[in-house]
Amino acid sequence: MARMHKIPQNVTTYEGKVIGRFTAKQFIFLAIGAIAIFLVISIPLPKVVKIVLGIIFGLISLIFALANFQGRTTDVWISSFLKGVNSATQLIWRKSYYPPMYLLPDYHPPKMERGPRKRSTNELERFIQLYQPPPESSDYSPEENEVLQRLREMKKQGGTA
Repeated sequence: MARMHKIPQNVTTYEGKVIGRFTAKQFIFLAIGAIAIFLVISIPLPKVVKIVLGIIFGLISLIFALANFQGRTTDVWISSFLKGVNSATQLIWRKSYYPPMYLLPDYHPPKMERGPRKRSTNELERFIQLYQPPPESSDYSPEENEVLQRLREMKKQGGTA
């Protein structure tokens, strides 16, 4: 007997685990933080500045990778915040003095032609010439053509051969 398997409903939001319990997105955030810390340590700066900058970059990458508020990651929260700040919060309606044509009381939509379009006689004549059968070309000898012609005449008269 066939086994029945439950099909997941949220396949579009599923993120597979890449390394351990981290998804690809989380791993990329941690990798960027590690690269930033490595670059800070490689730059010739005083040791205190290196430690402070390393801690800052490490915390930022950990927050981006691991923090999850109300089911949303930190990058989603930040992008939503930036969209909200930059989008218009108040819309202004400017009245147009002329209403669109289709709102006027005497407007009638244009009638659509239905069926095939009308063709000129020249078009029809060219079409008929294009599809006329070619003149009969025969591979029969003149004697065979005579016999065929007599048979056709007999058939028209209703006689038998």
